[in-house]
Formats: sequence, structure tokens, C-alpha cells
Amino acid sequence: MAANTTLSSPYWLAVAVLAGTLAGCHSGPFAPKERTSIVTPHTRIAAIEETASKADGSQSEEQIDLTNRLAQQIQSESDPVVRRSIQRAIGEFRTPMARSVLLAGLQDTDPKVRITCCAKLGERGESMAVPALARVLQSDEEFDVRIAAVDALGLIDSPAAVQALGKALADRDPAMQFAGIQALKDSTGESFNGDVESWQQYVNSRTPAASDTVQLAEQPGETNRF
Repeated sequence: MAANTTLSSPYWLAVAVLAGTLAGCHSGPFAPKERTSIVTPHTRIAAIEETASKADGSQSEEQIDLTNRLAQQIQSESDPVVRRSIQRAIGEFRTPMARSVLLAGLQDTDPKVRITCCAKLGERGESMAVPALARVLQSDEEFDVRIAAVDALGLIDSPAAVQALGKALADRDPAMQFAGIQALKDSTGESFNGDVESWQQYVNSRTPAASDTVQLAEQPGETNRF
């Protein structure tokens, strides 16, 4: 997302990011080298990766605190490379905040960040992510992001995910249809020899459970806020 949009987006927590200032400088040929406390993207990414290494799959107070810090950091991060690193890191955690940040990231203006969020949501395998991923599949302007949503849906064991993948089969682009078939094969174990029509019939025969249907209906038009 553009820098200004990122900073003002209602999807991000309010946070203040510490910025260093240049150390005092001296004139003359023997002046000491100028020192600065500005934190570079490389340094920020290294710290983010260190945080990710502490993920243990639990919802302990420490894990919640770590994900809250990452959520605060991403709200004011203007560098998409660093935002992508944050999303990769937070995707390692299993807290509700981690899920919310990933869902919000599906609307990041940088396509690579959105792709990362799709992948991490797929790895989590949570059915509650299906409506948001389905919206990405239907409406994202970037083909690669839509493919990432298809791949993610294929990792989620849910009748609602199968229904969402039916949209890929209906796409006019053969590449999207192929991606949809591969995702369906991975998630269902069926084959149908790659026949699109047979897959469409299969998808139509799969009715989501009542709980999935309610979940789809209750989802807002935008991703979760945190």
C-alpha cells in the first residue's frame, strides 16, 4: 500500500516507530565519521526474523505480546519489503491477532505482500479465512495474487473452500482453471483427469455445512480489522 495509505489505514493499530537522528558532525579534514541511529530495512528485517524464531504455536502471554508488537510495527511500515517480512513472521504465530494481521494484509497495495498473506493463511488451514480468500480470488487485479488465493484455498479442508475454488474453474483463463483443478486435487484427493466440466459438477454437488454457510454470510465486505 502506498506510504500514506499504509499509515492512515483503519486496518492497522496506532503505533509510534522510533526513528534515529543523525549524530553530531564535525568539520575539518580529520573529522570523525558521521554516526547515525537510523534503523535500516535490513536491520528491521533481521529483528523481525528473530521474533519469528520465537513462535511456538501456543497462545501464551509471550506469544500474544510478540504478535501485538509485530501488529504495531506494520501499521507504520512504509517499506513493502519489510511489511512482507512482518507478514511472514506473524504467520508463524497461532494467535488471533496473527490471523487478523494476515487478513488485513490481503488489502495491502503491494501485490507481493498480498501473496505472502494468502500463502500464510493457507498454511494455517483455518476455514474462517475462506471468505476473505474467496474475495481475493474474485476481485484482486493481480493475476499472481489470485493464483496465490487459489493455492491457499486448496490447503483448507472445508466444503466452503471447495465452493470458492469453483470460481477458478469458471474463469476464462486456462491457467486459472488449471490452478483451480490442481488445488481441488490437493484438497479432495479426486482427479477426473483434469476435466473442467467434471470438476464443476463435483463442486456443485458439494454443499457447505450450515456453519460454513452462516460464516460466509456474516463476513463483512472488507477484511477483519485489528
